[in-house]
Amino acid sequence: MNIYRSGSVGTVVLFLMLLGNGYSMSPYERVMKRDAPQGLYSPADHVTVLTSTNFNEVVFDRPVASFVEFYNSYCGACQRFSPTWKSLAKNATKWGTFVQVCALDCATDENNDVCRQYEIMRYPTIRYFPPKYLRGDKQLGTNLDHLLIPKDAALMNELVMLLQNETNGGPNWPKFEKFDGDEWNEIFNTVPSIIRFVYVISDELPETIAQQTLLDYSSRDKITSRIVNTNNLKLFKDYSSSFRLGVVERKTGTFQSLTVYNESREALSFAINDHVKNNHISLISTEAPNIENASEDSVGTLLDRFYYDKARALSPMPLFRADLEQAIRYSLGHEVTQQQVISGEYLSALRAFVSVLTRYYNFGNKNSYKKLLDFLMEPSRTEVRGDELQTFMSKLSPPIVHDSRYVGCFSSKPGLRRFPCSLWSLFHHLTVQHLDSDLKDADQDPLEVLHAMHGYIKHFFGCTECSKHFQEMAKRNHIWNVTSRDQAVLWLWSSHNEVNKRLHDDLTEDENHPKIQFPAEEHCHVCHKKNGIKEWDKTEVLEFLRRHYGNEHVSNLGYYETLPNAKLFNARARQIFSGDAHLHIGVLAYVVIIICLMIVAVRFYFRRGYRKKLYPHDILGKV
Repeated sequence: MNIYRSGSVGTVVLFLMLLGNGYSMSPYERVMKRDAPQGLYSPADHVTVLTSTNFNEVVFDRPVASFVEFYNSYCGACQRFSPTWKSLAKNATKWGTFVQVCALDCATDENNDVCRQYEIMRYPTIRYFPPKYLRGDKQLGTNLDHLLIPKDAALMNELVMLLQNETNGGPNWPKFEKFDGDEWNEIFNTVPSIIRFVYVISDELPETIAQQTLLDYSSRDKITSRIVNTNNLKLFKDYSSSFRLGVVERKTGTFQSLTVYNESREALSFAINDHVKNNHISLISTEAPNIENASEDSVGTLLDRFYYDKARALSPMPLFRADLEQAIRYSLGHEVTQQQVISGEYLSALRAFVSVLTRYYNFGNKNSYKKLLDFLMEPSRTEVRGDELQTFMSKLSPPIVHDSRYVGCFSSKPGLRRFPCSLWSLFHHLTVQHLDSDLKDADQDPLEVLHAMHGYIKHFFGCTECSKHFQEMAKRNHIWNVTSRDQAVLWLWSSHNEVNKRLHDDLTEDENHPKIQFPAEEHCHVCHKKNGIKEWDKTEVLEFLRRHYGNEHVSNLGYYETLPNAKLFNARARQIFSGDAHLHIGVLAYVVIIICLMIVAVRFYFRRGYRKKLYPHDILGKV
């Protein structure tokens, strides 16, 4: 018997796949939950990963402050900033009693409501939430937009100054005010009796080194630290002006200067730790453990890679309907609905975007797109709330988009390609469909699709830096001077190549998909002129683009309808098992293990039944 065609195996596979795909959810919910991006941070980075589920519990009414980065995992600026945020979190691990460094990925659908509520309009956005901060309609934290995208030192200094100026920290908050007493033993008047040593730090150290060191040793057993006014002659009459660090002992009330080799935080910590060790004091570490990720690939990830490998084997790679659907799903269902209120230019841009989808995207349900456009175009409508739009789309039947995954736009690592790649593909496809439509010349607007693209990227695209670059390029390349549909197709192609050239070898480039000048010569030999210089034959390029982004070149690989019937599932299962041998073995092993566990459970249940039968005295008791 061919086990791949076994009915029992197929039944279990169906159960597992439906369970994995959240079959109990509504079609809209299942589509929106599909392909949640993996964020840029993990507990191994000492960053507290926030989600819509834990945000309120972690941030509000806590004894610690929260330093939160709202970011977008596919945003290049966020990817380039993430090492800085990780460095901050690592450097602040000793301050866990007072502050937590957090991050929330606004690219994840489940976090959409949080990012809308906190009015996150650019990425990355940094907010400070003080300790004991209470929830409220406009309790959005302190916005630190003035930092833009800060470097390590500037970010550290900003956090330290926020903690120093905090007025809601409570009695155990670090004492940032300078000690300015008459005698050294007075320093013990405000510290618990368990404290044996107080390390005193010069207030003349550069930047916030003194405050950072104070935070390092403010929540330790048996020792603490204070910043001291070095201009206090009563305290420093016998010491040189080169003082950086000293220690006061409770038992004797005497002061001792400690040798520090430079004015860095590391040098001060080394001197303090050396003194602690010499005095046989055992300190309890306040650092969070470095947790290594021990994640395994899910069935969904295996399927993604399976289709990705299938796609890469095709040459030239076609356009995939799954990618187009993902672009529409994420743009309308996530980025647009993340706005609190859509009005003015934003509403005009949304109407233009939905209009070109309704007219030129032929794979979706035209009736649903028409309903959405009519909803947005109501004569009395001057605005629409993001949550209102989300609710309206969730009730459309059939939904705007169907369940799918990234195929041609899948990436070797999370955060690369995917949505930006699919959005480029979608607008290339729409410009070609616009060109090949049966509109009469008098009815055409050559800028219709480019206008919709410009409006969407300007007002809704989640990568702030990318949006800015696109708008600058559009102006530089005279987008509004396009006078024909042919020119519109070529303008977008040329501009995309310009972006590829700028981002080649950038951090955001996928090593498996280097950003090239498209199309490569191997895919369109005639597109490249042979006159001794690199030059495009734009007539041939246009014909290539019409073929590549046309309807006939769209593949259904990796695309499924939302409500699979048995026939559709069998086709799906056959697709899976007809591919990569490793995937066969992995999925089959998973199925066999589940079946074995079920058999063991059933046998155990019936064996118990045979051993102990139910008698009347089990209920009534023996007489």
